[in-house]
Amino acid sequence: MFKNRYVLFTILCLGFFLSSKATHNRAGEITYKWLFGYTYEIKVTTYTNINGTNLADRCEDTVYFGDGTRAVVLRSNGTTSTLCSGGAKDGVPLNSNIKLNEYVTTHTYPGPGNYLISMEDPNRNAGVINLPNSVNQVFYIESFSHSYFWFWGKIALPFYLSSYR
Repeated sequence: MFKNRYVLFTILCLGFFLSSKATHNRAGEITYKWLFGYTYEIKVTTYTNINGTNLADRCEDTVYFGDGTRAVVLRSNGTTSTLCSGGAKDGVPLNSNIKLNEYVTTHTYPGPGNYLISMEDPNRNAGVINLPNSVNQVFYIESFSHSYFWFWGKIALPFYLSSYR
């Protein structure tokens, strides 16, 4: 009898866990611009669902700079937060289904080179047509930075471009 209750309890807990899995990332991009020396402003932009239940709203996100370091960055766009604490903002709804989230930080690299700036989140939208079982795939975005000093100045691409909306 006790074993049956334990099994039933385990199944219910597992079912609750699986049904409460949040899905929300629709799209994203990482852009950066050179400020001075080896210092860059890096912006992670994500587009998330705001329509539905069990949504995961990120007040902060982790950015991996590609040089072995990372930082937790607060959301920086929108109104003063009513959803988050610690100075993060709420993001900007673009329509009744999509929110624009921006996480902006600066980072100084140790020297010239190639760096893979990235961000990942376990919550991706379900139903992505060209990605089987998308709800169980990690949402991952990256941008490859080439930074070199030449005799005539600094080269750093890409710069902020207009975003897809």
